Amino acid sequence: MKYSPTYILGGYTVCYPEWKFRYYSQYNRIYLPRSGTAYYRDAYGTITFEPDYMYILPSFTEYELWHDISDPFVVTWVHAELDMKQHNTYIKIDAEKGMTPYIWDLIVRCFRSSVSGQYDHFTPKDINAEMLEDLIDLLLISCEDRSPYIEPAPSKCNSIIGYIDDNLDKKLTAAGLAAHCGLERCYFSRKFKQEYVIPPSKMIEYRRMNRAAQMLSSGAAVSEVAYAVGYSDYKNFSRAFKRYFGRSPSAYCCESLIMP
Repeated sequence: MKYSPTYILGGYTVCYPEWKFRYYSQYNRIYLPRSGTAYYRDAYGTITFEPDYMYILPSFTEYELWHDISDPFVVTWVHAELDMKQHNTYIKIDAEKGMTPYIWDLIVRCFRSSVSGQYDHFTPKDINAEMLEDLIDLLLISCEDRSPYIEPAPSKCNSIIGYIDDNLDKKLTAAGLAAHCGLERCYFSRKFKQEYVIPPSKMIEYRRMNRAAQMLSSGAAVSEVAYAVGYSDYKNFSRAFKRYFGRSPSAYCCESLIMP
């Protein structure tokens, strides 16, 4: 696939009143607003989400999301890791042109959800994740001619991120990543930060915590998650998780249910 999406969560949701947060996301959110009044704010300003447009929110960038509780936000949404060139603000695309509306219809059919006032969210275990990832890839390809910001990440960057993801249960260091690439550590760290804005050590932490959040959202036990992301002691993992997300693993699972 061109953008190699990894599906995390998705759904068709009427947001709860508590839907308001500031976040530094390790993955992309893709929104198709249906109705209601909701806002996005980052370092570049504040926007109101508009129906009939698709929004791709950035990864590794701090932003805020909230809505007017008197006019709840109704949205079809997907959380996914994308091998897309890094951008530090939202991308807005006309969702009524080309194949885009047809692909969104297929995504909604995958969810098989309805606006019932209940939270509808689907983990990779709940749906055919492979089919949905194919649709997300087609969705991005269908929008390339409408946004210069939608393009794949350089293959060399995909390679090192893939190596990190494949070895999250092992010891990972900037020196080890540099050696894997056959580069001197300082040179590697400098080039890495130019591409991702953050140093390798932070990327390792982000990928560990992102994998942990995915697994917890899918119902995995805390001890299982801890070992999968490189912690031999689940108590140390819980402390690291709380330090990173500001909440315990169990609290994160509950709170994620109000965060499209």
